[in-house]
Amino acid sequence: MERWRKLDDVLRLGPMPEPSSNQKPNPSAKPKPIPKRYARCLALRRGTDRDAVLCIADGHFGLAVDRTRLQYERTPDLSGAKGGGMANLVDHALAIGDRGAAEEMLSIEGSYGTVNQGRFTVARSTHPWKEGRELFGPGTEEPQTRKVVVRRSSGIIEINGEPWEIFECNFCNRDLGRLFCRARCVIPTSPCDHSLETSSTPKPKSKGFAWRWSSEPSSRLP
Repeated sequence: MERWRKLDDVLRLGPMPEPSSNQKPNPSAKPKPIPKRYARCLALRRGTDRDAVLCIADGHFGLAVDRTRLQYERTPDLSGAKGGGMANLVDHALAIGDRGAAEEMLSIEGSYGTVNQGRFTVARSTHPWKEGRELFGPGTEEPQTRKVVVRRSSGIIEINGEPWEIFECNFCNRDLGRLFCRARCVIPTSPCDHSLETSSTPKPKSKGFAWRWSSEPSSRLP
């Protein structure tokens, strides 16, 4: 918590130089002006069968996904592997025909990408077939549809039906909407919390998302 307070002081006042031995602090000196812009950050955590953490900051995102739980249910026989390291273990598992063990070890994922007008595009990933594609594809309920529901009161964002816990966020409701939407969409403003639903299916003659807002009887987050 102390580190966060120091960071907050730097954002508000700027870095304060340490006074030299020949320079005395000036109590009448004015603090540096508050920066006009600061980073917008959102951190989400998913606790389903595979734990995951998604961090978004200033148009960039990082995703870390745990291995599948099958790895902990059985222990593959990798005693004949040549040396340690993930690559050697995977090669040995494939050599002895244990494809399941190889897939489990490779199922851990780390991806980086950019966010632009609602598109989360993967630039680099430990799963190279995902590079160049969108992080959140269409859901399973409706074809070519991506659904995002934001419930600030309960601290949950649902993406294609999967709940993600919000554990760090300095976005307001309006900016959260813009984060997950594309251009040409209407985002109403309201002083109360809302749930937000968005579909990736564009309206006729439009490139934007369709939005539906519904009020939630809840208190605002601090």
